[in-house]
Amino acid sequence: MSGIVENIRFTDMIAVANAAADWVSISSGTGIPTPFINSTAKPFFVDGDNVIVESITLKLPYAFGAADSPFLFLMGAADVTLVPIPLPEFGGGGLFAFSIPQWEFAQPLYIPQPAALSGGKWALTADCVAGANRISMIYCPPALDGDDLLPMLWLKIRHNFPMIA
Repeated sequence: MSGIVENIRFTDMIAVANAAADWVSISSGTGIPTPFINSTAKPFFVDGDNVIVESITLKLPYAFGAADSPFLFLMGAADVTLVPIPLPEFGGGGLFAFSIPQWEFAQPLYIPQPAALSGGKWALTADCVAGANRISMIYCPPALDGDDLLPMLWLKIRHNFPMIA
């Protein structure tokens, strides 16, 4: 499939640095599934677009020592209501376990538009599984205490039509 190749990102994650702790949890910033966005902040595909996820990368701003893995995400698709339908292409119930942060997981996945989604546009969504994702704080400099650490989940995708707002 030829078409548009771009990286889209999920940024609704936060952890707070704490040099006194061994681990800190990564949580969802909003607590609700959030769409991936492209470089121009457009989250939606048009109806009928075919999407191939070529690779997935989890970028951590810091990993002092090691990361606790696997990282767990609920992957879905949603229309403008942003109420997601789990995508089984990522795993049972849409649960995707990312085992090694900072590495690119290159396993192409074809994501058809779910039949239940219509109305002109749809988005890929993700949500951080509460309490499941942690970053090591071993060797974290005390100067970073209280700073927000903002991980990002990136999807390299190939699709047919430009994304829309």
